Amino acid sequence: MKNRYWFFKKMFADYGIFFLKNNKYYTLGMDKIMLNYLPKINYVVINENNDITVVKQKHNAYREIYLKESLKEVLAAKIKKYW
Repeated sequence: MKNRYWFFKKMFADYGIFFLKNNKYYTLGMDKIMLNYLPKINYVVINENNDITVVKQKHNAYREIYLKESLKEVLAAKIKKYW
């Protein structure tokens, strides 16, 4: 799954990449957090047969949410280090 994820991530850079298996979404990296923001971001769903479904929103907030969540993780790591 890791190779497929990185292949599709290079093709769809500003999209969340999700794999559909047994009616559940699976993903890697920061896209695990992006799963909570599906109505706000563009995303790609790949099923078991490698059928691709691209979902586009009117306003793609992927980069904004990605930056905010990355900042939260960095700050949480810094706070944990000093506490």
